[in-house]
Amino acid sequence: APPPDFVPFEKEPQVVRRVEPVFPEAAKLAGVEGSVFAKLWIDKEGKVKDVVILKSPFVGFNQAVIDAAKQWVFTPAVMNSGAVAVWFPVKFTFNLSG
Repeated sequence: APPPDFVPFEKEPQVVRRVEPVFPEAAKLAGVEGSVFAKLWIDKEGKVKDVVILKSPFVGFNQAVIDAAKQWVFTPAVMNSGAVAVWFPVKFTFNLSG
C-alpha cells in the first residue's frame, strides 16, 4: 500500500538514475510547453512505485512524465536510521527551445 501523504524523514531521497520524459510530438506541433508537477511514491528500496500528476499545462505531457518517472531510481528516504517509503514531489519541464 502507498505511504500516507506525509511521512517524516531525516534524509530525503536522492536521485541515482534520472530518465528525461520524451517531448510529445503533438505538444511540439501545437507549440505547447510548461512544467508538470508530480509526486512519486518511492519505496524503501528507492524504486518508484507510482506517479501522481498534480498539475499539468497539457494532458499530453502526463503519460510521458509517468513513463519517465517510473524508470527513476533513488536512494531511499531515511528516518531513525531506517529506510522509509515516501511521496516525493518532482517538477518536469518541457521547453521547446531546449
